[in-house]
Amino acid sequence: MVQLLVSQSADIQKVLAFEGAFEKLFNIIKGEGGVEGGAVAHEALLCVDGLLRFNSSNQSYFRETGLPPLLLSLLLFPPNLPPDASAPQEFALQFWDEQKLKNAKSVVAIIGLLVGSKGYGDSPLFTRCLIELSLASNAPTALKTQALHLLPANLNFPLPELIITPYMPVPETNGEEWDRLEAASALDALVELGLNGEYNGMDSARRSMIGLELRTAAVGVFENFVRKEETKYAIVSAMVASEGNDPSKLPPTPLLQALSMSPESSTPIDHVLVSSIHFSSLLFSHLLRSSPRCKALARSIKPQTPQTSAHHPSDGGGQFFVPADGPTPAPEPEPATGAEEDDDDPQTLIQILAENLSLAFLSRSRTDTSDMESREWERLIVGYLALLSQWLWEDPAAVRDFLNSGGLGILVEPINQVSETDFLISSLCVFLLGILYEYNREPGEITRATINPILNRLGVDTLLGRMSRLREDDRFKNVSPETLVQHYPGSGPQTIVPEGEVWFDWAFVDFWKSNYYTIQRGLSTDPNQLASASGPSAETAMLIASLQDTLRSQSQEIEDLRKQLQQQQQQQQKPVANEDEISALKSQVSSLKLALQASDEKQKEMERERKEAEKEQEDLLVLLDEVTAKRKRDKGKMREAGLGAEVSEDEVDEEDGEDGDD
Repeated sequence: MVQLLVSQSADIQKVLAFEGAFEKLFNIIKGEGGVEGGAVAHEALLCVDGLLRFNSSNQSYFRETGLPPLLLSLLLFPPNLPPDASAPQEFALQFWDEQKLKNAKSVVAIIGLLVGSKGYGDSPLFTRCLIELSLASNAPTALKTQALHLLPANLNFPLPELIITPYMPVPETNGEEWDRLEAASALDALVELGLNGEYNGMDSARRSMIGLELRTAAVGVFENFVRKEETKYAIVSAMVASEGNDPSKLPPTPLLQALSMSPESSTPIDHVLVSSIHFSSLLFSHLLRSSPRCKALARSIKPQTPQTSAHHPSDGGGQFFVPADGPTPAPEPEPATGAEEDDDDPQTLIQILAENLSLAFLSRSRTDTSDMESREWERLIVGYLALLSQWLWEDPAAVRDFLNSGGLGILVEPINQVSETDFLISSLCVFLLGILYEYNREPGEITRATINPILNRLGVDTLLGRMSRLREDDRFKNVSPETLVQHYPGSGPQTIVPEGEVWFDWAFVDFWKSNYYTIQRGLSTDPNQLASASGPSAETAMLIASLQDTLRSQSQEIEDLRKQLQQQQQQQQKPVANEDEISALKSQVSSLKLALQASDEKQKEMERERKEAEKEQEDLLVLLDEVTAKRKRDKGKMREAGLGAEVSEDEVDEEDGEDGDD
């Protein structure tokens, strides 16, 4: 009944809130056992959610009541936990059942509601609770995914500074025994979750949709965290060796290791390895997109290419996490290398990506490749092409490096061998080829004049038609900001454990749609001139990015000043009228003045007419008196003259009556 009432009227929500509904509902929740309670506790939590959602007034009032810390206590997270203290084990490791999961979801939804509302920055503990719950607990996967989704888009929480203690289930114990792993930063744990999945990829071989949704949620949080230019630059800088130092001496970066890993072409492709490489391409693209500084720095990355057998995500072991109670495994001795290998410079990341892309194309085209294996190779190719498209965009130096690595030949062959039913790969190849042609602006062996005959031989109209076919592919058009995971062929919602797959993220879909027409015009442009819609130079882009950062900081300062002004006005209790209301009142006053003026004029006109009528009536009365007096005189003269017989009886009677009256 309460849920029905609060869902229909914001005024009822306010009345119930100020009448103590929050306190009474939380008393019910505590009396029922909190998240351990049954349906009654769940209904009470839904009522609290209904009173707060879409009602900023109730949210402000709720924060002032002192009740929000109770939400953390319901999840066994200490409300007064110091920033440098670890979360207690009773919070991280709990027993879960279906009803407790439903109750916890309601609590997390309310916490996310408060975190996403204005003023959440005053309570970073709520944000930390969501992070700890999703990265360092044994909570169900669905609850972890919900917690990550509820983190704000403008995430300002210091993830690298938060040290968490992850846990991993001991195999064959049915989740009753857990290993405590070495402490790590929340940012490292977030990247690891995106790369390998939950518990370092222990169940990633199952392709479960719920597991992939958790990984895509982690990628989304990472994207929000690296929106600031300085954050991106700091992360990319950690992958680059300083001048004069050996790149092999850099500490291993899981993201860079996964991205530069070369899949084995001699054995059947492993979808777990493909997913790890694919997710690494999604994460790395967020570091480079719309950042000329990071792109320039990334061209200097020279990773040590790992071997696929060195680590496998499905092994459950860790290149990243190791048990805290056990010894750290000793690094494997590096194989001896000859003097000839020592003289070779390590490959740059662009060269490695070009080589892996070529290998993926060759493996996909083998005659003994099954349909499922071919699909996995295509998914890997899509990851490489999407990353390279975003990297090479508006970066002529990166275009030159890719062309020098044989990128032109890698792309032309798949365009020639297009399938009659599947245009996904060829469409992306045409798009990347258009980027190479558009931003090939640095001197080199392969110039725009070199690429133009190839475009003419392939047919510009044919290329444009193939590129536009990408819009029709379900794997592309079904991607939305809310979900990136799609059902795997043969799996559906009715499956006991639905399987899924990821092809694109929304950032690339938006990037492709925004720049499609630029590439379309660029492919038809003469090689001696640039397309009219060419983007700004790197220097201009850097200036724009700097100005955008300045604008964001100034906007934040303005917002803070507005909040301070609003608080000061509330303290002084001076009502501030809305400008629209003031203008409406002014117009209403003006109209009333005009109406009053018209009424006064009308009243004056009626008064003037009344006075004229009274004067006219007085004149008529005077005239009547004069006529009556004259008539009397005339009758008197007639009687005196002996003409009285001619006077009628009525006249005599009338005259007598008048005399009597006199």
